Amino acid sequence: MPERRNLCMLVAVPGGTAEPDALPFQDGVREALARIVTAHGGTLLERRLASLAASFKSCDAALRAARETLEELPFATPAIAIHYGCADGGSAPTTGLAFAHRLAALARPGEGLASAAAVMLLDGPARQLASAQPLARDSFATLDWPVFAVGARAGTVTSMPALTRLSQRLRLRHQQDLVLVEELRPLVRLGRALGNDLVIMDARASRQHARIELRPDGFVLVDSSSNGTWVGLEGELETWVRDGELLLRGPGRLGCGFSTADIRRDLVFFDLV
Repeated sequence: MPERRNLCMLVAVPGGTAEPDALPFQDGVREALARIVTAHGGTLLERRLASLAASFKSCDAALRAARETLEELPFATPAIAIHYGCADGGSAPTTGLAFAHRLAALARPGEGLASAAAVMLLDGPARQLASAQPLARDSFATLDWPVFAVGARAGTVTSMPALTRLSQRLRLRHQQDLVLVEELRPLVRLGRALGNDLVIMDARASRQHARIELRPDGFVLVDSSSNGTWVGLEGELETWVRDGELLLRGPGRLGCGFSTADIRRDLVFFDLV
């Protein structure tokens, strides 16, 4: 089974194109887009007549590529979307690439858009290229994430967008995946079933092993597994939780069905950010 990866996806289409390949890029635009993407370390995923999709290891790099595209190719009026999510299975509606395509189809000519999932991973200087508040449009109402303007028309901000400042966040790292539990995403599920936010392949993990919830008192691990969840908080003795709850104070590690002292690839690391 291929390994699931979370990456930053960028999709560019001619502005206002609602249907894939409904309107082709002008001559040479796709080639120029491909050059900009590769110059910023991106990997081309799709290269169609009326769209180009690429993945980046960081959202900062994707945003720099988007900004350069909007500045260097104004005559082409491309619409660009950036989203951080699962890079595998691009045709499935729940993947990061599919969401980026949906967002690009909603962008206006010459506009750059980014989901909150991508914006909250931006670092220092790149963060200044995102709008301070999410955009309020009827067309965004059915999307899973708030949407921000990015790039040449976004304006500048001096801090994280307001929606991401409202509470502390819990950062979960599992292999190459990174998930944030916060007000925009108050629940994350862990387990062997592919529908979980973090898929744990170890045989000792249950299909629906546990979840982490954001509550008024903090981040709470709720175990519903057969073998329990081991929690190793830094500087403390390991705790075993089975069919119960535990407040995660962080930083620490989670073992879904196995001890956190058992150094395995399926350990989940967490910390407060």
